[in-house]
Amino acid sequence: MGNWGAGNFSNEKAEETAKACFAEDCVCDATASITSTDMYHVYNGPMGIIEWVKNLDQIDFKDFTPELIGVNGDKVYMKATYDPHHKTTGKSAGPQADVQEWTVKDGKVTEAKFFWGNEKAMNDIFIA
Repeated sequence: MGNWGAGNFSNEKAEETAKACFAEDCVCDATASITSTDMYHVYNGPMGIIEWVKNLDQIDFKDFTPELIGVNGDKVYMKATYDPHHKTTGKSAGPQADVQEWTVKDGKVTEAKFFWGNEKAMNDIFIA
C-alpha cells in the first residue's frame, strides 16, 4: 500500500513499481454493477494495474483509510473507507466501505478482488 499511497503507480516509476509488486499473470477483478463508466472490469498484469490506477484518478478518495482485517494463508483482507468525489462531475457518493482480497505469492500480488460497498452511489457520481 505504501507504493500506492506514494503515487508510484501513476508517476514515472509506474511500470517499474507495478512489475516489482504484481505478477505478470496477476488478475485484478474490479467488476461491479456500475454502468455509467466502463472502468469497473477485470485488469490483467502489471500494465492492467497501471490502467486501473489511471481510471481511479477520476475520483478524489477523501479520507481514504485502508485497514488490515485478516490474513488467511496467502490471502490478505483489507477494508477501505473513504468519501469519493468525482473530479469532473463534482458529485460525492458519501462515505463508502469496501472489502478487498489480495493474494500474494512469492512476494508479488497474483490476484486482487474488490467487493464494493454501495455500487449505486458510486454509479451516480459518474453521471453529469
